[in-house]
This record gives sequence, structure tokens and C-alpha cells, in this order.
Amino acid sequence: MSRSAAPYDAPLTGGGAGPTLAHMLRLGLLVSFSLAGSALGCAPGATAARVVRPDAPTAATVMADTVACRDPSGYAEPLIVDWSSGSRLDLEATMRDGVAVVAYDCDTLTVLNGCRLRAQYAFVGVTVKEESIQLNNADEVQANLPLSGVTLSAGMDASSSLDLALVMVGKRSTTLLEANPAMLEGSCDGATHFVRAATVGAFAMARGSKGEVRAAADLFGAGVGAQSREEQSMRTVDGDRKACRKGSPQAETPPEGCSGALRLELVPLDDEASSSSPPPPSAGASAAERVTAAETCPEGMVRIAGKCTQATPEEDKCDQGNRKACEGLCKRGSSRGCFLLGRGYVWDTRSRDTPAARMDRLRKGAEYLKRACTLGEEEACYQQAWSHYNAVAYPELHDVDRALHIARASCDRGGARSCGLLARAHDPRDAGLQEKGLEPDAERYHAHAQRACDLGRAAWCIDLGKRLIETPDTLERGFALMRRACEGGDGMACRSWYEEAERHERVEEAIEGYALSCRAGRGYACGKAVAALSRGEHRDPARGAALGRRGCFELKDPSTCQALSAWPDYRELRPGERGRAAAYGCAHDWQGMYKELCADGAYHAQQRRRDLDLEACDRGDPVACDRIGRRQYRVSCQHGNRNSCRRLRGLDYEAYRRVVTDQCRQKPKSPWCGMMRDEGWTVPVPRRR
Repeated sequence: MSRSAAPYDAPLTGGGAGPTLAHMLRLGLLVSFSLAGSALGCAPGATAARVVRPDAPTAATVMADTVACRDPSGYAEPLIVDWSSGSRLDLEATMRDGVAVVAYDCDTLTVLNGCRLRAQYAFVGVTVKEESIQLNNADEVQANLPLSGVTLSAGMDASSSLDLALVMVGKRSTTLLEANPAMLEGSCDGATHFVRAATVGAFAMARGSKGEVRAAADLFGAGVGAQSREEQSMRTVDGDRKACRKGSPQAETPPEGCSGALRLELVPLDDEASSSSPPPPSAGASAAERVTAAETCPEGMVRIAGKCTQATPEEDKCDQGNRKACEGLCKRGSSRGCFLLGRGYVWDTRSRDTPAARMDRLRKGAEYLKRACTLGEEEACYQQAWSHYNAVAYPELHDVDRALHIARASCDRGGARSCGLLARAHDPRDAGLQEKGLEPDAERYHAHAQRACDLGRAAWCIDLGKRLIETPDTLERGFALMRRACEGGDGMACRSWYEEAERHERVEEAIEGYALSCRAGRGYACGKAVAALSRGEHRDPARGAALGRRGCFELKDPSTCQALSAWPDYRELRPGERGRAAAYGCAHDWQGMYKELCADGAYHAQQRRRDLDLEACDRGDPVACDRIGRRQYRVSCQHGNRNSCRRLRGLDYEAYRRVVTDQCRQKPKSPWCGMMRDEGWTVPVPRRR
């Protein structure tokens, strides 16, 4: 696989991008960048970035490009500390207007400026965390810095390394968990993923020696005066470590000088979800578990201590549920291995187990979950806290105080599900809290629910939003939270939003809820949108017809087909569209709730055929004129015109026979029965009453 370098120009600044790292490497230049105030928040006049200069590349290292991407179409968490300043600007601007959409294939990452998903990001501060990572060989550099790893790894020998220091102060997250191409807006050619979240903070990168792990302070240049000019020039620093210390879990914005994007969470667009069926409900729990269980490193590598490193063939079996393989990964420091192992033990309790065997499994699971939580896996922290909180499922481990202690620490670090657990533990509407030894606290509930919502949990946005709209002072805030949840593509969230909007007579907001729900694949909402947009003061024929086509022809929802077939002015639709909608509704009405659509479909089809025949007859088509004549004679014959019946007999004998027989059956003493006798046909026996 060829890897195109996406080199690091300079941190995101207010001015234009500087020369790229690739140019510097080719020219052998040593350059220091001086940063003015930027969108990343670097302090004005501070020297914030210096370039890592590798040794001269050798043919062996350049040719040793053997790192294979695991699955470019799957979930990914690439570091972007080696990204160009222009790309950072594009990402920052796009994330202000909606959810960023990118084209990603393991070694290239391109922000699609003209494409977006209709949702928003929220920033949440976390407990400030410093992480030092040492990349010991070319494979590790290429795996962890896929955008320009080939260039940066050139010239590495057995004793050299590339050292990274990350200081993380928060995350920008959206409630959007899943998306399909039908939800994209704008010019989206080549789109593969959307950015679900971005970890923000500061970073430093420098050439080092294998085995000499340097602290973050050293990499950021705390002792820069003691270093040679050569050593200083081989560092890249973006952001101010001292400024990052001002971050906290309660911060509403990142500290000035510490807001650069470090790592992205890329979720693939669901191309397999056809537009004719709605996507499955966005269940946050299952989505979080899928992400945690997914290995995002290249083939033959696993994530340990924050970096992708070489794995043994046995360790790859952890994905298949091999406990021995997961245990080996856990011993090496893999949070994922510990989490899968602990979750497996906690969940794998069987009814035939003895109390001692069950307790042994639960204890093992709790220990592995604790280790995974210590290693930074927040989903493991939540599972550990939940096992202590849930007295019904895990009475042996029940310890509410311990559960809340674990959840509190995890929530401060950005664990969304743990924040939700804390909100549940203080919910003033939960009558069973006092039985658990807990005190309801509305203020704490609101704070934790808001944090869970900001970290991307749509269910908590809805739960908190419904409570806020009950009070006039917080009505607008409540509807804003419900809108954010709906924009995340959660069908139930959209329904909650537009139902509350209907109840409060916020018609425009309700219509927006219908439209968002329809785009996300909820056919019933498309029908409500058609009904609202086809008439009345909010009438919008173009928008209503577009949503109706999606709901009826793509999602095959009978209620939408009914609304489209009953469109008040057929001239605003495409020719024959009402009839097509009725036919679609009839064909997909598996519950039998819209039987009239079948008759409407037949009527519209007959009318359409007549209109086409009239046009063809006007152009001189004798066959079409003949069909028109037969149709007219048949209708006239049904109304009792014997002259028309005789003409129909000469043109279409079978049609004549059907008309006469049907009329005789309905009116046994009518002239039609005499016509049947004249023809020698058997007259139907009248039914006895």
C-alpha cells in the first residue's frame, strides 16, 4: 500500500500555512515556527512549534513500508498531530457549522469542506491528562501517525525513537452515533466517515533514543535552556503545557493556548443501510460497546499504553472471544484486552453455576474491569460501576458508595455513560433512591445529565430536555437539548421532540422535527411532514414533495404514500406521482390499514392510461384512438346505452360480455339479461334474500 504523506506544516494559526514538512525534509532545512494568536489559542508571540528533523533516509527504511491497514472502512481513532495547518483550519471551520465529514483510507484524511451532517458539537472539559508515548520503530511510527508516518520514520535505526507527549483537556462531541449517505448535505463525493468527537489539548514531538522515555515536561521544553540548538530544532511543540493546567471538568471552553485537535473519532457512514429501510435505532450502549471492542490498529498490531504496537498471532484471537489471548493482552497493558476479558466474566454467569462459582466469575470480571478502567477505558469504568450499583443483577457485588466513586472519577475524565449513572443516582423522580441509601438532588441530576448529553448521550438530552420545558424559564433550553438529540439521528429522540413541539403549538419546530426524523429514516415522520407542508400557512410544495418521495418511494411507508396520494394540487407533483404513491402504499401496507390506497392506485392508473392514450391519439396513433373508443363505449354501455353496447360488441366482444353479465347479475330483470338470452348465454340465477 502506498502512503501519501500529509505533513505537518504548522499549528493552526490565523495566517496562511507555512512550508510543509515534506519540503523541509527534501531540502534539509531546519525551521522554527513562531506562532501568533491562533484558533488553537496559542499565546501571542509564543514560540509554539518546531519541526522534527529525521536523519537522512536510507533505502531500506523507505522501502520497508509494510504496515497494512486493518479496515479503512471501519471505525478509526487516528492521531492528527502530524496534520497540516490548512487541514486543521478546514476541520475547525467545518466543526463550527455542523458535523464534519471526511474521506479517510488509513494514510490520507481529507476534510470535505462542502459536506456536513446536520448536528452540532459540544465541548466538555475533562480531568487534565498527560500521556507520553514512545514509538520505537518505523512500523509503530507509521501505524500511529498514518498521515505522514512514512516520512517521519525515514532514517530511524535500532536505537532511535520518536517521542510524543499529549496533554488532553477536553472533547468536542456530537450526539450523532450513526449516519448514512442519505443524511449528508452538500457536495459529498468521496465521503467515508464523519467526525464523532475530537480530543483537544496540546502536544510535543521530538526525536529520541529507544529506552529513554522522557516526561511530558521535557518534550514540551521545560529545560530548553540546557538543550543544544540542534536538539531544540528537532522538536515540534503545539500549545502551552502550562496553559493546559487551567483545564478542569467544569470548563465550558478549552484554555487559551491548549485547544488543538489531537485525536479524532471517525465513524464510518453506513453504506450498507439501504435508503429503502430505516437505520436501526441508535442505541448508545451497543454503539459504545462496538467501538470499545473494535481494534483500530493496523493488521498484526494492538493498542497498548496509548499506541499501536506489534502483536503476537495469538493476541489477534482476543477479538474472537479467546480468553487466553485477551489475558495476554491485558498483562501487556492493553485496556481493550482487560475490558473484553472482564466483561466476558461478568456477563458469563450461568443459572447452573453454584454460588461460589458465580462469585468467583464476578470477582475476576470486576478485577479485570478495574484494571481496564485504570488503563483509561471509560466503558470499563462504567461497567465496573454498574456491576456495583445494580443490586438486582449483581447482588454479590452491590456497593453503591463504591459505584458512585468509580462513576464520579470516570465522568470527570469524559466517561459519558458514567455521567448518566450519576444522574440516575440523584434523580428526584426515582422513588426507589432512598431504599438504596441515596438522596435525590435535582441540581446534581441536572449537572450530570447535561454533561452526559454534552458527551454525546442523546437519551440524556431528551430526559433533561423534557423536564426543562415544564418550566417557562427553561423552556427554550429544553427544546434546544431535544433538538440536539434529534440531530444525532435518534428516531425516538426526534419523535419526543416533535411531539412536545406539537403540544406547545410550536408548528415550525415540529415540522423541522418531522424533516430530520424523515431524513434519518423514519417513514411515519415523512408522512407528517407531507401533511404539514402540502397545505396551510407553512405550505412548501417543493420540500414536502421531496420528503414525501423519500418516505413513500424509498422508505415505503404507507402513511406517507397516503399523504402524497392525497396531495391537494396534482400539478405540483410529477405526472402520475399520486397514482404511483397509491400503488406503493397498497403494495407495502402489510397491516391492511390503508385499503383505500389500492382502489386509489387503480383509479389513478386508469386515469393515467387514459391521459396517455388521449395524447397518443392526438398525435395520430390509431391504436390509442381505438382504446379510447372502446373505453368510452364500455362506460356508455354500462349506463344503459344499447347503441354503445352494439358498438362495443363489434370492437371488443369479451369486454361486451363482461359488461352485460355484470349488469344482469346486479339487475336480474333488466334488459341486459334479455341481451344475454339473445346471445345464448346462461343468465345468472338471482340470489334469494
